[in-house]
Amino acid sequence: MMKRAGIRALAALWIGLGATGAQAIDVTAKLCVSADEASRLMLVVAPDAIEAAGMACAKSLPSSALIRQTNGPFLDKFRAEADLAWPKAKLAIGKIAGDDSTAMLDSAFLRPMLSAMLVPEITKAIKPADCATIDHIVTLLAPLPPRNAADLIVTIMQLKSTKQKSSESPVPICAKTGL
Repeated sequence: MMKRAGIRALAALWIGLGATGAQAIDVTAKLCVSADEASRLMLVVAPDAIEAAGMACAKSLPSSALIRQTNGPFLDKFRAEADLAWPKAKLAIGKIAGDDSTAMLDSAFLRPMLSAMLVPEITKAIKPADCATIDHIVTLLAPLPPRNAADLIVTIMQLKSTKQKSSESPVPICAKTGL
């Protein structure tokens, strides 16, 4: 279920990033990003996505649930990786947003704006019945380095896209042979 919430949140992210002034890019004609770039985007949004999921599940899970932790080594390692991934993630955002996005990419407000768009999308997509599953998935991913966790999620998204032969993926990952 975490994947569903993440995909919906990223869809809002892509659409929001496509807005440049009064115009928005045609989201049906979006450019693709490499799997590595998609992974970097996942790393950037992961800390806020995890925190938002924890907030959405506050009434459904005990305070000891990993997804509800707002501090500590688990989130700290994702925050550190998010900072390292940001430069490459910005380039991927630029690909998606188009050539008119140069000023936006240099803005100090871009990253906080992503969070402002992301958190409400995640929290409204999570149902209380999903919370135990989301916490279980996050607990299974916790021992992995953040980069491996992000790569795994992107690979699953690619596999799902390949199996469904759908061009409607909100994360426009370039086709990869061998999946």
